[in-house]
Amino acid sequence: MVLATLPVLAVLLARAYAGSVHSRATHSSIVLENGAEFGAYHPPTTFEVFEAGIDTPLTARAEKRSFKDNALSFLHDRLGSEAVQYRSGYEGEVASHVYVNQHFHGIRVSNAMANVAQNKDGKITAFSSSFLRNPRKIASSTPKLSSQQAVARATAQLGGALIPGREIHLEYLAIDSGNVELVHVVPVEVDGLRHVLAYVNAATGDAVSVINQSFDASFRAIPPSLNNPNDGFSLIVNPEDPLASPNGWTTINGVNTHSTNGTNIRAIIYTTKATIPESSDDVWDSTWDATVQPTVSANARAAAINSFHLANVIHDITYRYGFTESAFNFQGNDPVIVNVQSTITTNNAFFSTAPDGTSGQIDMLLWTRTNPRRDGDVENDVMAHEWTHGLTTRMTGGGVSTCLDAFEASGLGEGWSDSFADWLAQTSATLKDFELGVYVFGSNLRTKPYSVDPARNNYTYSLLQQSSNDPHFFGELWAELLHLQLDALVKEYGFASDAHTNPDSTAGNVVWLHLFIDALALQPCNPTFLQARLAWIQADANRYNGANKCLLWGVWAGRGIGINADSSHVDNFDLPADCQ
Repeated sequence: MVLATLPVLAVLLARAYAGSVHSRATHSSIVLENGAEFGAYHPPTTFEVFEAGIDTPLTARAEKRSFKDNALSFLHDRLGSEAVQYRSGYEGEVASHVYVNQHFHGIRVSNAMANVAQNKDGKITAFSSSFLRNPRKIASSTPKLSSQQAVARATAQLGGALIPGREIHLEYLAIDSGNVELVHVVPVEVDGLRHVLAYVNAATGDAVSVINQSFDASFRAIPPSLNNPNDGFSLIVNPEDPLASPNGWTTINGVNTHSTNGTNIRAIIYTTKATIPESSDDVWDSTWDATVQPTVSANARAAAINSFHLANVIHDITYRYGFTESAFNFQGNDPVIVNVQSTITTNNAFFSTAPDGTSGQIDMLLWTRTNPRRDGDVENDVMAHEWTHGLTTRMTGGGVSTCLDAFEASGLGEGWSDSFADWLAQTSATLKDFELGVYVFGSNLRTKPYSVDPARNNYTYSLLQQSSNDPHFFGELWAELLHLQLDALVKEYGFASDAHTNPDSTAGNVVWLHLFIDALALQPCNPTFLQARLAWIQADANRYNGANKCLLWGVWAGRGIGINADSSHVDNFDLPADCQ
């Protein structure tokens, strides 16, 4: 797959870039659809690691020190206290990290950065810096052009439009002449698709630099609407959603890991704990061979790439529909960790939930019913099912991840997970019957397919009267109900092929996913089927002013969970009076 790099500063050239001699470590280029080429410059970066860790100026002090203060004392010592401006930082499980920018006159230099990592003992284990040592000339800190004037100049020069909702910043920018220019940083959409940051000289109005924020990416993976190796792998180019993942899938705090490790997802081979590096510049590729064991090196690599790709796709889809940072998603300091080909057991898959701020963990396992064995990492509906547990446990109860523990609530959780995998697999207005896990298991993991045909699935609310102790079994009722809701909405409003990235569509499959996610935030901790049904109806009232009330009630009542259903789990087929 092709992944994003550390924000690349691209200098807009008035002449052709071809033929210029630049180091690949400090320069790159991007080309717009109209053929205009932009060169990119990064000040040279130094990088040091200290295996056992080294002390900071605060080490000898008796009082407890914060990881931020400790790191800044080291950075001030190395770079000068007058040069360092704190940008961000966080504490991880085994290390803490602090990121800073160089600044002049209190204004940060956008492309002059430094960062340190320290272990739990407070010792520095890594340090990098692209700070400028002796700038030739530093521009005045007072802009001659306003931000509004800079927007006009940027959009005119790049042939684009200001990106709505994005802020304009005043910053310094180092350029390869050795000068430091004062610039307005203007977010612009060009070519009708690509997002860039234009650095407009605050004195002259010239666009002196451009950052490409639409990152080219290619993943050899099974497309999300397909399911397993029998459907085929494709080289999928540019799958990252610029809204949900503006820095791409392999960046952490602006630093490109060049591996299956990013702000949303960290996919590792369980037995080695290693992420998968790129196979060439920003490309993740491997060939799947079904005739050999999935643990063969090339297959393990293909499995990790597929899991990383799909988990990020689902992150980006659900982000569009409301599962954002403020809604307790997995992003930033709490990405989902995917253990590829986990050996904790076989013939299953697991999501280990965690409260907001702590990473959830997915264990994808090998299945032993065939020879060669089969790998859940390359069956998309298995990953989609597990990932959705993270969505539902985070959004129910406000990020605590403890509100789907009651038995009925647990059954709902299993049903939601099957349902999202079902939604992801649909490709047209004629819904396909859906079965889960057929590739790894050899047949449907559930007792019946999810189907609009009552001859294939006739489950009703009274199913909950049965004595099974398996929440998956009762989840089948909820997933069947949501399959029918999806069918009803698609029949009413049609099917949108761009539903993954266009939540503003009025198509039925888009309406369905909005109700799915909106209802999670409405329902109580440990909801019952009746309460989850009520939250679904209320979600429609909140978002669509109740336009679909009777259509939705028709589905609920049709399977015995009507307006007068109660906790006895006796089928009730009554509609509300205003829907009769």
